[in-house]
Amino acid sequence: MLFRSAIGISVTHRDHVAGVTLVTGHTKTGNSPNWKALVDSGTTLVIYMAIANIDAIVNGLTHNGMNANTPVAAIENATRADQRALTATLGTLARRVHDEKLSSPAIIVIGEVVAFASASLAAASLRASEHRADKRVA
Repeated sequence: MLFRSAIGISVTHRDHVAGVTLVTGHTKTGNSPNWKALVDSGTTLVIYMAIANIDAIVNGLTHNGMNANTPVAAIENATRADQRALTATLGTLARRVHDEKLSSPAIIVIGEVVAFASASLAAASLRASEHRADKRVA
């Protein structure tokens, strides 16, 4: 899967989760997903097009019972040379995304499996920083 190759997250790590749920974070109509059902699913959540609504997503999940300490990764430009990624907790995600100025296209991965990706994410972020520096020098 994309997440495994891009940042080292096995979204269906069999020792920690039974599945993955993919959901959009930005609908044409502006409707929100059923956050309660997503929290209750117990699956890793992967949210596409999430950056513009990051505050509402975090609020929707935490207000419906997801622990604010749940590990989260945000990945901008996944699998591209200019990929950037960060890890956080659900409670710190919105601030981190704003502070780092992550933008679309980006995905958010939410769940315990993110805890296994720290080293891969750090390497991916370093490669992106080096790529941006090379482009400025050229």
